[in-house]
Amino acid sequence: MITFGAILYNEEKFIRGLLNNIKPYCNELIIIDQESTDKTIEYVKASSKTDGWGNDLILKQTTNKKYADPDRTLLLSLPDKNNWIFMIDADERLCDNIPFDDLIEMGYDGVNLPMKSLYFEEDSGYEDWDYNTLIEKGQEVNEGYPDWHIRLLRKGTIWPEKIHGQGIVKKQYNAPEYNMLHIKTYEKQLEKARRYATLYPDTVQFHNNYITYIQKQLGKEVKGL
Repeated sequence: MITFGAILYNEEKFIRGLLNNIKPYCNELIIIDQESTDKTIEYVKASSKTDGWGNDLILKQTTNKKYADPDRTLLLSLPDKNNWIFMIDADERLCDNIPFDDLIEMGYDGVNLPMKSLYFEEDSGYEDWDYNTLIEKGQEVNEGYPDWHIRLLRKGTIWPEKIHGQGIVKKQYNAPEYNMLHIKTYEKQLEKARRYATLYPDTVQFHNNYITYIQKQLGKEVKGL
């Protein structure tokens, strides 16, 4: 069992599926909420009482920074029960039977998992589907698979505030057999790319190229941002 950490903003659609997905793996969950205006917090508080989380679900609230990375170092400083934390977003899901204890005992400072991107139509009910159902029904788009993400980290690791940052570690290990899924819709990715390009104007070309690629892969009209 390890600590899991999630940074949320208006994730009422995804939070139930996330909690169901990670519960077999963790004995402590820390959630940092960035001023959600939907029912995210209401559901988290109810889940701590009704779904067996109890005091193992810790809720912190902070300001809305438009993206998660500025709060990841804070999250990595908070675990109480464990010296390791797994960082996960609300729209990500883990495969079954990941041997976290074995990965920790290998002696690295961080562990990378490969990420698959799966696209769904809006309002198709995908948010609560389990890992295998998502694989079966999603449209996979190759966004650089294995697209390594360092998510299992020692407590106290520093995480840069820049968009798409990665935890800073000395020794890291790639675990190719344990996939993560990133649940996406075209509409959400377009909104996110436009938001990031506005926050960081020097990334406009990068995000325009990314959206153009996604438009081609999904058969959309190719017009970039």
